[in-house]
Amino acid sequence: MRAFISVELNDDVKDEIIKIQEKIEKLNLISGKFIEKDNLHLTLKFLGEIDESTLNKVKDGLKNLKFSRFEISL
Repeated sequence: MRAFISVELNDDVKDEIIKIQEKIEKLNLISGKFIEKDNLHLTLKFLGEIDESTLNKVKDGLKNLKFSRFEISL
């Protein structure tokens, strides 16, 4: 499975990103597919194709992870 470590975005942030995507799409600035709102997130680390055993190790490692709250602006 394709896996990554990410931060979930709140709905207000997702709504703003969708607005920007729609403006870009209307202006025809980029060709391609934009991500759907339900799939929006901030990827911290792309893990690529991993098996279930590796996924479980990653999950176990993340359970012990300690970090401070942070803010980000676009």
